Amino acid sequence: MKTSPSGLLGRNSLVRDVQESIKQLIFESGLLPGDPMPTEFELMSELGVSRNSVREAMKVLEALGIVVIKRGTGMFVGEITLDGFVEQLEFHGRLSHLNGHDNLNNVLQIRELLEMGLLDQLLTSGSIDPQEIQLLEDLTTRMEAAAAHGEKSTSLDSEFHHALYVSLGNPIVTKLLNAFWTIFNSLADTLRPTTETPMDIALKHREILEAVKEGNRERAAAAMTDHFADIHHRLARVDLAVGEATNRKAEK
Repeated sequence: MKTSPSGLLGRNSLVRDVQESIKQLIFESGLLPGDPMPTEFELMSELGVSRNSVREAMKVLEALGIVVIKRGTGMFVGEITLDGFVEQLEFHGRLSHLNGHDNLNNVLQIRELLEMGLLDQLLTSGSIDPQEIQLLEDLTTRMEAAAAHGEKSTSLDSEFHHALYVSLGNPIVTKLLNAFWTIFNSLADTLRPTTETPMDIALKHREILEAVKEGNRERAAAAMTDHFADIHHRLARVDLAVGEATNRKAEK
């Protein structure tokens, strides 16, 4: 028997209400990320709804990252995750490759603005300590050593950017940087090859580090802008090629 439109709407509304009730229960119970959730039976009893309603609501909440369901273990309050964000941007980044890289350009702009703002906040607050400076020094030196042998170290590059903002004490920054890193690495094959040598890349990181050590905000901003110049250039070359191909088709 088919469900009538009004019945389907009522069902959807009920599931949404159960979702909101479960979230409210988490708040009122003082549960934190990683804490175990009440069982299905306990939720049914507490909310006065059926098992199907609880299960449907929990599936949606799991998809949103609000809860985690571990088969055979139980249900838990979710941690902050950007997995869905990364998958969407990666998909649309590849899709936009067919007619230019607008989506990827937009993602790059957000990452650049994020890092410029974080770097300025870091230097304004003066919160970076000698141990963190030493870590950045070690990473840069290792990057330069690898570059001297013609090797580009993506992992050291990533570690440098993460270490740069540790003292700000914001764990979401790490997640965002990981997200942007994952997106660009996964789409690297759609871009033109870099014109930078491994040593060019290493020296750009050295310039950022020296600006941080000086506490020089203007120098740091210029160094970070220069660091992003190559990827901007690579994206522009792709977009130019796509534009030329589109014009050739239009002329035929």
